[in-house]
Amino acid sequence: MSTIKSSAENLTLNADGANNDVIIQSNASTKVTVDGATGNVGVGTASPDGKLHLYTDNVNTASSDADDFIIEKTGDAGLSILSTTTGRVYFGDAASTDQGSIRYIHSDNSMRFETDSSERVRILSSGGITFNGDTAAANALDDYEEGTWTPVFRGSTTAGTYSYAVQNGYYTKIGRLVTVTCSLFNIDDAGGAGAGNIEIAGLPFTSSDDTHRGMIGTLELDNFTFSGSLSVTAENTTTYVILRASSSGAGDYVLLVGARDSDGSDLCFSLTYQV
Repeated sequence: MSTIKSSAENLTLNADGANNDVIIQSNASTKVTVDGATGNVGVGTASPDGKLHLYTDNVNTASSDADDFIIEKTGDAGLSILSTTTGRVYFGDAASTDQGSIRYIHSDNSMRFETDSSERVRILSSGGITFNGDTAAANALDDYEEGTWTPVFRGSTTAGTYSYAVQNGYYTKIGRLVTVTCSLFNIDDAGGAGAGNIEIAGLPFTSSDDTHRGMIGTLELDNFTFSGSLSVTAENTTTYVILRASSSGAGDYVLLVGARDSDGSDLCFSLTYQV
């Protein structure tokens, strides 16, 4: 038989028999159910699906944001869950401006994160991320990636075959901007020298056609012959860069493969370009 037992400070409610539930009612209405088979506790539901299942059929409106579920300490709600159409979860007191919240908006299928009652981050259904209340999809951050790439020294008319003591390339992609670094040490043409302009091929992403010679990075050379100041440029709609030298009173020019002085020549650069 079902029993209520007390021993010292303990109180035991026992629903006797296999899988029988413990039910707490008020005015003949069930308020709490402990599932006898699973041990799950349901508040507002007689069929709890987890260890603690809180349920309400009161769907609040924007004009009636009463808290449905509250976890509270010393008068301030540490966690408030509202079953509004915005599906909001508050951290801090939902009635105070000193709060943060997470909510899912069904109208545009976005997830939003707020602090001090202001939106800080929005995750769009397209996968992009906007910041501080910006709603424009065109402004959304839609990609972040980092990895390695393999830079290759070659000629523009004859590629040639080169070996290296060091051949390193790294990149970070944030949205449409890609920052790459390159290190080629002891560039050796024992496999056959190339001809034409120097190209460093193998960029991890094809450069954009939106800008003309607007993607310029810094460059360091060792054992190369040149005059003027140096830069590295990502050619439009390609996956290689060229090396440019600029001199006062003269036009710039592209370094040729013949500018490499020896098999001990080194080349390093850093460049940010648009894809």
